[in-house]
Amino acid sequence: MEKSQLSPIQQKISEALESMKERALITEPNLAKKVRFISKIEGKNKALIGFEDLEKSVEYLASNNLVIFSLTLNSANEFLIKKDTVSQPVNADARKRRLASEKSKSILTNNDLIEKKSSKKSKSLNQQKKIRTKSEKINIYSDFENMDE
Repeated sequence: MEKSQLSPIQQKISEALESMKERALITEPNLAKKVRFISKIEGKNKALIGFEDLEKSVEYLASNNLVIFSLTLNSANEFLIKKDTVSQPVNADARKRRLASEKSKSILTNNDLIEKKSSKKSKSLNQQKKIRTKSEKINIYSDFENMDE
C-alpha cells in the first residue's frame, strides 16, 4: 500500500503513529491529541479517531514494515494501540460496538484538515472591532487647557 492511497487524515494518523512508535502502548486520546498537534487543528479537543481511518493507517504501517501495531478496544470503546510483532485485527463484537459508539462521538475527519477561508464579512467585522477597541492614552498630568472638544 502506498501513502498516496491514504486519505489526508489517514496520512496524519500514520505520521502520529510513526512519531509515537517508541511507546509500547498508545491510547486513542493521546493519538488524537498528537494528530491535532501535527495537523494544527484548533478546537475539537475531545474528538477521537475514526475506526476505518485508524485501521487503514495501522495496515499501511504494517505493510511497509515501518512498525506493527495491534488494536484492542477498552470498556469505554476507546482504542488501545499496542506495539506488537504480529498485527491482530479487532474482533467482530468489538468492531460492532465501536462503530455504534462512533455515532454519538465527535470524530476527526478530512474536513477538519481543510483550512476554512474567512469570508469578507468576517474580515470587515475584525477590522471594525480593532477600530472600536482602539485605546488612546491620556496624560493625567496635563493642564487640560488644550483639550479638543
